[in-house]
Amino acid sequence: MFKKLQAALGKGGAKVDTVLDNPTVYPGGVLTGRVDVRGGEIEQQLEGIRAAISAVVEVESGDDEWSSARLIGEQRISGPFAVSPGQHASLPFQLQVPIELSPNLVGSQHIHGLKIAVATVLEIDNAVDARDNDPIRVQALPAQEAVLYSMQQLNFHFKSADFEAGRVPGSTLGFYGEYEFDARSSGRRFKEVELTFLTRAHDLDVLIEVDKKGGFFLEGSDVTRRFTLNHQDTDVQSITQHINHVLGTV
Repeated sequence: MFKKLQAALGKGGAKVDTVLDNPTVYPGGVLTGRVDVRGGEIEQQLEGIRAAISAVVEVESGDDEWSSARLIGEQRISGPFAVSPGQHASLPFQLQVPIELSPNLVGSQHIHGLKIAVATVLEIDNAVDARDNDPIRVQALPAQEAVLYSMQQLNFHFKSADFEAGRVPGSTLGFYGEYEFDARSSGRRFKEVELTFLTRAHDLDVLIEVDKKGGFFLEGSDVTRRFTLNHQDTDVQSITQHINHVLGTV
């Protein structure tokens, strides 16, 4: 009886561990792996296993701001089954990564503010669900990488990145990745520049929001520019010139 109570509270119950074949994937790619389930100290009835891609999203409402995990493309890996003490079960799975999901790996550089993981839930009848969270790296597509390198060529220094709640016109996720650059050393009348990708199967939009400095008796203002690149557009020099031209219209 005591073991049943402990298992119901999550101690000594069934455990779940997600093992990815490769934790690095491109936007639009597929993550594969297996979910390992190991029985606890008593037999338990499992209601099923669910897995999804999870992103930590910053939410703002009025003066309040908080972080929230958003699940993408949730999949049911298993239906109900019983697991005996010490029993081991291994179930394969795959998850489609949305092509809109902003990358958190550029070349070999990991962007820590964009937190993405595979979240797995072992649903246990009459007990606390067992969970596992495995970070993944979403590798920038060549055109995305070229855009971010072009920002460096223009002397915009990368500051931070995060996922913001909201919808970029044309997107479906309900949040978007935002890359923030310090513009003070660029020689322009900008405080900072924020960059967002909206990626599709054959091309991508680049959205650049400029935080303009104010002057005497003038308030600063935000200005947004948007342009489209094909996935074959990977020449850093050409993209640098184009971004420089776009920013010249601000």
